[in-house]
Amino acid sequence: MIVGHILPKHVSGDWKSVSDKSLLGHLRYIKEKCEAYLIGAARHVQSEADALNLLREKLYIGTKEHRDGSWVFNLAKNLYIGSAYRPEFPIEKLLEGVLGEASFVSEEYISKKGKDEAEVAVSWRSFFARLGIRDTPKVIGVQLDWHCTSEMSTLLGSSDANVRLETLRCISRNWHLYADKIEYLASRPGYRGQFVRVETNFIRALRATVVSSSRKTPVALNQAYYPWLKSRQ
Repeated sequence: MIVGHILPKHVSGDWKSVSDKSLLGHLRYIKEKCEAYLIGAARHVQSEADALNLLREKLYIGTKEHRDGSWVFNLAKNLYIGSAYRPEFPIEKLLEGVLGEASFVSEEYISKKGKDEAEVAVSWRSFFARLGIRDTPKVIGVQLDWHCTSEMSTLLGSSDANVRLETLRCISRNWHLYADKIEYLASRPGYRGQFVRVETNFIRALRATVVSSSRKTPVALNQAYYPWLKSRQ
């Protein structure tokens, strides 16, 4: 069903002629049958990572935005978890006015049939994480380098110290998503075949984030908590 029916519609663009109810059913069905889908992929010598990446790159998911009477959809790779799914880091709230509703998954996927709302939210968050949809601010690859997205820059550069602190805590909790994005190998100028390690734009921006020191004075993170950050590397 997923490989033979749902994904071909999303790849070809035929999903645009499918009813909203059916599109809701597409994602709910994939969530319910995800393990069976991955087992089937393994039988065809496809890795779990590749199978999930196919969903991430090709599957259109309903967002919170409606435009001209139509429901707006977006690819999983472009989305964040909205507040309705009770994320640990309230990225939708913190980025209100920065990211539009088309950047957040619709709450319509949550069943209203009397189930425990907290349990349902946890279940959806777990599934979304497999598709790469999280509440953690993203970074973007630029050639070999990694840069902060506009939303990451907004959070780290917020005038509200609590927002900056919560963002740093979120990054710390999810460091495994960022650990391979702190440096890259670049050709050493003037030396053929030699390379040097270069810090990414992302890690430089992170270290430059303003925090409060023990004396309650604003300082850059690399001046206040450098040993903590160093241990993460």
